[in-house]
Amino acid sequence: MAAYNSWVPARIGTVYVISGAVALFLAVSITRASVAATNPPPTKIVHLRPGADPDGLVHEFGLTPKFIYRYAVNGLAAPMDSAAAERLSHDARVLSIGDNGEVRSDCVGVGPALIVPASAIVTQQIPAGIMRMGLPNFPMTRYNGQDHRFNVDVAVLDSGIQLDHPDLNVYLPGSTSFADGSTNGSDWHGHGTHVSGIIGALDNDIGVVGVAPGVRLWSVEVVGPTVNDQATLLAGVDYIAQHADRISVVNVSLTTYAGNIYDTIHAAFSNLVSRGVVVVAAAGNNAGDICGDTIWGNSDDVLPAGLPEVMAVSAMDPNTDWFWDCTNSVWVNANNPAFDQIPFFSNYSETRHNPEFVHSQGGGIDVAAPGVFVLSTWNGTNYAKLSGTSMASPHAAGLVALYIAANGRATNAAGVYKIRQAIVDGSQPQLQWFPGGQPAYYYVDSYSGYDTFVLSTRDPDVYASCAGSFGCITNDLAEPLAVPSESWVPAPTIVSQSLSSNGFAFSFTTVPGYVYTPQFTDTLGASHQWTDLGSTNGTGDLVTASDSAVSSGRYYRIRRQPRP
Repeated sequence: MAAYNSWVPARIGTVYVISGAVALFLAVSITRASVAATNPPPTKIVHLRPGADPDGLVHEFGLTPKFIYRYAVNGLAAPMDSAAAERLSHDARVLSIGDNGEVRSDCVGVGPALIVPASAIVTQQIPAGIMRMGLPNFPMTRYNGQDHRFNVDVAVLDSGIQLDHPDLNVYLPGSTSFADGSTNGSDWHGHGTHVSGIIGALDNDIGVVGVAPGVRLWSVEVVGPTVNDQATLLAGVDYIAQHADRISVVNVSLTTYAGNIYDTIHAAFSNLVSRGVVVVAAAGNNAGDICGDTIWGNSDDVLPAGLPEVMAVSAMDPNTDWFWDCTNSVWVNANNPAFDQIPFFSNYSETRHNPEFVHSQGGGIDVAAPGVFVLSTWNGTNYAKLSGTSMASPHAAGLVALYIAANGRATNAAGVYKIRQAIVDGSQPQLQWFPGGQPAYYYVDSYSGYDTFVLSTRDPDVYASCAGSFGCITNDLAEPLAVPSESWVPAPTIVSQSLSSNGFAFSFTTVPGYVYTPQFTDTLGASHQWTDLGSTNGTGDLVTASDSAVSSGRYYRIRRQPRP
């Protein structure tokens, strides 16, 4: 039995113990430090009616709030005993009072984290996940080491970001902390820095490159060494809602169970989306349904991924030449039998949302993305390889940032759903993954005690052997792989034109990664010739072309080609 039990089924908080050795990566939701003998009253989350004054309520009831929420949701979080909570619950301004649950990171120990010193990476590497998504061949992201940067603002709700990491473009004025890891959003742990590199590590000559290189990263620290709760998460969401005029994407590689404040968490994220912010979230690593009992809106839903307004992301394995040998507890550099498979730990969805704002073959999960042995940035200006849906979500968030760089941001919920649907529609169905949708060997779940590998289908909801402790589930929901698509790159659009004594001028839209060549011809006959008016590299900004020798009957067009 011991030979098969390569994962010891014991946890210290959520620090995974692997073959008797603690993994180098420690999950964020670690055991809290001991408290004084006299415990303070528990923090309660108070959800107020729209228009109610939280400051007035605080004064009247003599509360000492940890947070007052004003943007994503109207409410507050404050310590209070049961008697105070009971009195407050009868106030007409109060919608609900709920418990302050735990928030967890979504990185798992599929083998210990492999820390890679910066000195070990001689030239910039393109990680396996980036390769599997086809990004090096996508015109917008034809990586060349020239440090082109996308003009998009992405918030990272996490443990912070190493603010001075040389491979990241952190927006310092917008970075902040609501937990106890730092006061300025600096990463105390490494998890947030790793997530950030997947989203937007610079396209330079060091380290790695991200999905959307150089996006401005807002560090919003909401998990700390001893603070990792829903009240703090809501404070971060509230901050992003306050700055939704700048932030267009937020990555949440964190999960929490709804508990008795589902409506409050739902309202906060729903209001954030209504401001045009695309929320991308990790599906979680419990090898279960994000809907829990298959009924949406209950205390067992995995949030925020389980909300219909949120883009939920599961994990897949992009590695052709590395896999985790469970029996011997080592990473093996050899042909990977699990390539293009859904890992055992990734959550899934059996039930579609109702209402369903975005339609995906994955049901309540929009897409899958690389989430096994992912190389990205790490604290100390280093790099690391980690696994989990924590790593999958930022791949999708970076893809959303690319879409926004090409098409512009959303300004309301309908715009957010349009972006999500475009990403889903452009993604690769599982039947097109290698090797053509046939069954393949992959890991059995870690607590079942069965063999290292078990015959299973690619669909994460099905275990063909029925041996795993999570049982056999048969349905056809199978999330597609998030990949870029030319279908969501817009054609150049002429937005203005003018004719004057100086000639004819017209302005048109551009997209990074393409070369635009305005041309004219004096005839549309069978043998007409087009003459260039110059060319320009797309930047995402408007470009104006002019023709000083304009004549009546002249025709114009704009030719777009991928940049060499």
